[in-house]
Amino acid sequence: MKTLLIILGLIKRKKQTTILLTIEICICLIAFNGLIDSRMEIKKKAAVVNTFEDNDIYYFGWAKYLPSDFELKKVIPVDILENMQIGSVGLMNIKLKEGGGFGALSYSKLIADNLNYDLKSGVNFSKSDSDYIKGIWIGDRYKTGDIIETDNGAKIEIIGVMPIGSYAVSCTSGGGNGASSLDSFVKAAEKEGLLIEEAELLSKYMYGEQRCKIIDIKDDERRDEIIGILRDYGTISSIKEMRDNYKYDNDVDRIVNMVLFVVFSVVTMAGIVAVNGIQAKKNTKIYAIYYMCGMSPKKNIMIEAISTSLVMMIAFMVFNVITHVGFVKNLFVILYLFGVYFISSAWFVFKASKHDLMVLYKE
Repeated sequence: MKTLLIILGLIKRKKQTTILLTIEICICLIAFNGLIDSRMEIKKKAAVVNTFEDNDIYYFGWAKYLPSDFELKKVIPVDILENMQIGSVGLMNIKLKEGGGFGALSYSKLIADNLNYDLKSGVNFSKSDSDYIKGIWIGDRYKTGDIIETDNGAKIEIIGVMPIGSYAVSCTSGGGNGASSLDSFVKAAEKEGLLIEEAELLSKYMYGEQRCKIIDIKDDERRDEIIGILRDYGTISSIKEMRDNYKYDNDVDRIVNMVLFVVFSVVTMAGIVAVNGIQAKKNTKIYAIYYMCGMSPKKNIMIEAISTSLVMMIAFMVFNVITHVGFVKNLFVILYLFGVYFISSAWFVFKASKHDLMVLYKE
């Protein structure tokens, strides 16, 4: 109890600097978290379209002035259509046999066969041999293997489950002729719902399509001709271009975050060193008096170690209140704080470990 009172007394004496350093460390942790988020997001988002990239598939977004029921088949010559495979994303509102329902995205075969989702359980469409309509559920309502029956008798088997917040193909904006990125094509799922493989039995639930097409151009010799025609009606980019542009955009953001992180890390560590240096000189007299009153050297080390690390603990708690990060990220944050503590405070703890505090006081 006495040790705790001593620590609180020392902290109280540097209240203003503790608040300032806590703010600086929180800014460092937010920038550090941004770096981790950026790296994780790039890997997860890019993984969704790896197969699309391997197969050299294109993303086409038709111009906004065109009607919502615009069809490529009406504007592209038949002989060219024979050398293309076109995929789309349908919008559905599925009704269940027992009542109720949910929203769904319906993927045509070209899209479904190329998806590579990071599932919590189950398999992707291309890996399933289900005899029913295949579906991947977003959320916790259903689990892998569940059979859902619609009000018209169609049966959907849940072949996989992914948590809310996972990345899914949802092309809600047009591509940009080599300037678009995966943000046009891969979105985080913000609510529960179903992703299904296109099926005739479910056509009654369809109420529209997203304003994009996924196109596989089979004829390499006519590739440029086909792309030229499509550009008259909208914008087109290869998935590979979109992936590369997305990585470039995130590299720029990551550099900005890194500069911010490094600057505040240096400022914070310099601040901790300065505060510890000044405070250590002030504390030495107090330690010497406590030492003469019978305080052991071990307690002296413990007091110095705890008092100098308390600001890290406070900053860590404030950071978690602000960001609510997960367990894995918290491990990285704790390792970073250990590094900051070691660089900025280890020397002062070492000095406090000297047995002869009277000599230390004279210094």
